[in-house]
Amino acid sequence: MWTSNLMLVVLNLPLIGLWVKLLTIPYYLLFPIMAFCSIGVYSVNSNVYDLYAVAFFGFAGSRRSLPEMRPVVPAAPDNQHPL
Repeated sequence: MWTSNLMLVVLNLPLIGLWVKLLTIPYYLLFPIMAFCSIGVYSVNSNVYDLYAVAFFGFAGSRRSLPEMRPVVPAAPDNQHPL
């Protein structure tokens, strides 16, 4: 387990710039990728439920990226008491 975590750190630290650049890809270019993913998901099992699951999680992920829906991050205690 330690070996795999170390390899992930070694591979991901130099690629941080690449991951940040992936976030700047416009949605109209990502939509065809989502369509091909949906075709692939349906072709694996020929099950419509899998396609609905992909659509649900894709919609939930796109809604999460909107500015009015920010993820909740728990605050770390700072040892300041109100009393």
